[in-house]
Parts: sequence; structure tokens; C-alpha cells
Amino acid sequence: MRIYYLPGGYHPVHLGDTFHNGTYEVVHKLGYGQYSTVWLVKDRKRGRYASMKTLAADVDVMGHIPKKWQHFSRRRVRCTVD
Repeated sequence: MRIYYLPGGYHPVHLGDTFHNGTYEVVHKLGYGQYSTVWLVKDRKRGRYASMKTLAADVDVMGHIPKKWQHFSRRRVRCTVD
């Protein structure tokens, strides 16, 4: 599994890591796939839980969606909070 955490692969994330200047603290790994990993994070500013998706390096998310569906998909991609 470590071979995926090299430059060009996944960003290494550990429980307790923080992101966005300490706003988000990693609590639990929710799932993973070929191009990303989803984490449960605690939003320490808002006092609630959120999810954080980390993509593998050099992933073009919209490039994996057929052209005829991209206009539809762009409107449904979730916006980020920060």
C-alpha cells in the first residue's frame, strides 16, 4: 500500500492530522477508491463534522466523465466549504 503514497500518488493523511490552518482535524477514514480517499473530519471552528476528499495527484475529475454528460455533472459537483 505504501507505493501509492509517493510523489504523484496519494497525499499521506493520518488520524489527528489537521488541515486549513487547524480548522479540520482528521477523525476517521470513511472510504477510498482509485482516485481519492474520503475522511471524516471535525470542523473545529463550526463545531460540526464534515467530510474531506483528498484526490491522488494529477487527477482530472471532469476528464473521467464523458463529454456529453459534463454540462450536467458540473452543476452537481459539490462546492467546498473552504
